[in-house]
Amino acid sequence: MQFMMYLMLLFGLALYVVMDGFDLGIGTLSLFEQDEHRQFEMVEHVATVWDANESWILLVAMGLWGAFPAAYGTILPALYVPLVTMLIALVVRGFGTEVISQRGRYQRPWGIAWGVASLVAAFTQGTVIGGVLAGLALHGDTFTGGPFSFLHSGYALLTGFATVALYTLAGAAWLYYKREGRERDRAARQGRVMIWVTAALSLACALLAPVATSAHLTWEPAKVAVLVWTVVLAAGGFSAAYAGFRSRVGLLPFAGVATATVAGVAGVAAMFFPLIAAPSINLYHAAAAPNTLVFLLVAIGVIIPVTLQPVRLRRLPRQAASGDQRRRDRLTLQFRSMTQMTTDQTSLSPATDPAQDRPAKGRAGGRLRGALIAIALLPVLAALILNAQADFDPFGTWINPVVLILTAATVAVIWAVTGKNQR
Repeated sequence: MQFMMYLMLLFGLALYVVMDGFDLGIGTLSLFEQDEHRQFEMVEHVATVWDANESWILLVAMGLWGAFPAAYGTILPALYVPLVTMLIALVVRGFGTEVISQRGRYQRPWGIAWGVASLVAAFTQGTVIGGVLAGLALHGDTFTGGPFSFLHSGYALLTGFATVALYTLAGAAWLYYKREGRERDRAARQGRVMIWVTAALSLACALLAPVATSAHLTWEPAKVAVLVWTVVLAAGGFSAAYAGFRSRVGLLPFAGVATATVAGVAGVAAMFFPLIAAPSINLYHAAAAPNTLVFLLVAIGVIIPVTLQPVRLRRLPRQAASGDQRRRDRLTLQFRSMTQMTTDQTSLSPATDPAQDRPAKGRAGGRLRGALIAIALLPVLAALILNAQADFDPFGTWINPVVLILTAATVAVIWAVTGKNQR
């Protein structure tokens, strides 16, 4: 159970770095852009997805709090400074995004605040990772250091710069996919430069990790095999991204960067496994009670596909619309809606019920989808109730696998049904 929860949190962390990384990278790149029209387009690329992408960091934080409370209680006081700074930066970034997007034009003060907040959020996230890997000042399971103890070796600063470089590369790859013409060529040039910077900083972080950390790392054959494969995947991802920037294959650079990012997260996890935070906090000693882990696995297992559903079904425009264009689109839609309403009112007789014109098959399909979801959820809830009862401890050898199987079935049903419903 501890290992499965650990994998789920790693999955959420990788998704956050991939999905919100390019948001923060675009914000960082906006600081080097002079044209306000292009700066506004950069904000618009982020405005439709930033809040959904940030949901993954909430999942990781709440999962760590619920599943590994001992680790959460130790990491939080050790990293108050970068974590609080990161939260403030994310708030400013979100507020700036919405202000600029809603007003329909670029506003320089908010634009600068948006870009600086994106840069600060990216850097502090990297310092948090570096502080956790380098090691916390602990006496037993209690933090005994000061507010800046995570900087004692300087490794956190290196990982901070590496994270900024990685996010900036992801932002350039996303802009390359979304833009055309000269702007796309500019994104390609930025991406090719950032690939070399990111690769160099990532290599430095990987080579210095065994020296900088206060943990005693072991090198079992399984770990070495995973590390080799992650290095190969990361190198392949960076190579594919570089080739994509040169060959004008739109989505290839972003796919390559995402592959390298996931490989990096997996490689770091493999190197330090089973540690959650150096030098001595591991997932088996810091885990919550088994019943709590089962509950969280079920809850998060249902939440993840529902959260992913909008990502799978989203059809974003290739070019971000300008503020004037968005206003014209809204006026056009309102005019069409009013015209259609007038036509319907004049064509329908007083005795006509619009609901009767709906196909019976559509109404039956909606009821069927609701019934399927309810049928899938009820066994999971029943299994949770049974598992929470102390009287059922003798069945612990089979109840947890049953719950996990039911969770998988629930996820599959919700995924298929909501996907069909949205199409």
